[in-house]
Amino acid sequence: MAEKPSGLPPSRMLGVPFSAYDDDNVLEMLKTDLSTFKRHPFFPVSPGITPPFRADAPQQSFNSNGGLCEYIPAVDETVLFGRSSSANKLLPQKERENESKESAWKFGELSKDYKDAGVGRKYQRGVREYLASGYTRTNPDGKTAHDTDWRGKWKERNFQVAEYTWWKADKKLAGDSFGDPAKDWASGEYKLGAREGDGKAGFSVTKGGIDAKLSAKASVAAAQGKVEVLKDQVISGAAKGAVLKGELEGEVAFVGNPEEVTGTLKLAAKANVIEGSVNGELCLTPSRVGNPVIKAWNWLFEEHNQLIEDKWDIGVCVGGELQGAVGAQAEASAEAGVKKGKARAEVGAKLGFGLGGGAKVSGGLTGLDKAADLIKGWQGK
Repeated sequence: MAEKPSGLPPSRMLGVPFSAYDDDNVLEMLKTDLSTFKRHPFFPVSPGITPPFRADAPQQSFNSNGGLCEYIPAVDETVLFGRSSSANKLLPQKERENESKESAWKFGELSKDYKDAGVGRKYQRGVREYLASGYTRTNPDGKTAHDTDWRGKWKERNFQVAEYTWWKADKKLAGDSFGDPAKDWASGEYKLGAREGDGKAGFSVTKGGIDAKLSAKASVAAAQGKVEVLKDQVISGAAKGAVLKGELEGEVAFVGNPEEVTGTLKLAAKANVIEGSVNGELCLTPSRVGNPVIKAWNWLFEEHNQLIEDKWDIGVCVGGELQGAVGAQAEASAEAGVKKGKARAEVGAKLGFGLGGGAKVSGGLTGLDKAADLIKGWQGK
């Protein structure tokens, strides 16, 4: 980390003391401005007017120790140059500490999925062996499966007790965005050559049993985009889409109930020509319900009442999602366990393609990690 040069005044540089920032935010911004100033001199006067001569203006100086920079112009001129640049945004330390970050934990979501809507054809091969008898079946589910019914079916209810995201990546070759999710009613982005991935561990309760999973997923898309409306408000929504998207997923799962105890290893890949989804959510929390009222009151009566802090974003959310895709899927899996009183092992592979869709309804709690932080704070007092 760079050190503050002894030749520069302490706190008059940008109007704030260096010591107020643990990460040298002020120093790094000043370093950039001085370097740019050296190549493109800036004066706070009209371009047609020659700046007045200043006898006290510092001359060129070189830092033999390789410090901040080798040329330091007048400090007040550099400060004005930095403040005039739209690229500089210096946040107070306290404000930066309060910036909201997406939590790695997710708790208490009850969901029900509607899947396998659409038409398609699947080619599959597999081997199943019953361990007690030694009996082996080849292709127990047939060699092909042809779905001609556009209707899907509801999957069983799933209560996700907890989910933790232990890895997340988001890269792109090019892209842009609009709007500020924290301020504007709508925001969005597009990406070209998008590369994304995440790793998750989850524990769920399904009908009559438990389900524990460890999974990792990565995807690449030629182009994809997202538009969000009223993010983190009482009612919010989003639409996503992608063109030429490929995805690879690995999963280790354990399922246990009175009729089945199974461990599964699955590797799956899919490539969609186009895919998209639309979702909406209703959340009732003190901050999401209260802040719009406070803002409206302040606007009507020209007052400045303080908004409810983000730490009170604790409450209940219900939502829904519609999905659609055109493409192909490939899957390889292996499992071992006991089903209906019979111990068996199975391996298989599937290849399918078609037009598919699905839906999901869910409801659960939000902000439980923030509630835990509040409780810790109360206990510490």
